[in-house]
Amino acid sequence: MKTLIPVVFSAAVLLSAYASAHHSFAPYDVYNDPIEFAGVVESFEFIRPHPVLKLKGEDGCLWTLGVAQRWWNRAELPEDSIKAGDELIVIGWPARDSSAEMLLRGFEIKGSERIIFQTRATGNSDPPENEVTITRPVCTD
Repeated sequence: MKTLIPVVFSAAVLLSAYASAHHSFAPYDVYNDPIEFAGVVESFEFIRPHPVLKLKGEDGCLWTLGVAQRWWNRAELPEDSIKAGDELIVIGWPARDSSAEMLLRGFEIKGSERIIFQTRATGNSDPPENEVTITRPVCTD
């Protein structure tokens, strides 16, 4: 019994640390179909915990796309797969607050095959209780 308590306590601490390192997809509209649009890469930083893609969309917006690193790793993509100046078609879930942010679901570099990340994003947060209308941002820059 004396050894059981420290073992259980240690397991609880380890599991809670792992769980706190992950978050829900609540900021994104994952309950509707992803949107798709084209743009030119401003930058792609493969940083931890989440790579960040900056893309000047065809709508004139400078979009910030969050990339789930575990999806990237599962797809076995090199860290330098996307470079500044690349023309991309991106697929993802926009932010619920209508900012120019989205969670990347997949992408296609002009002239290359389409990469779609295998994910169950909609299973990680509760669906909204009320109907939510997401409007795409209007950018003038």
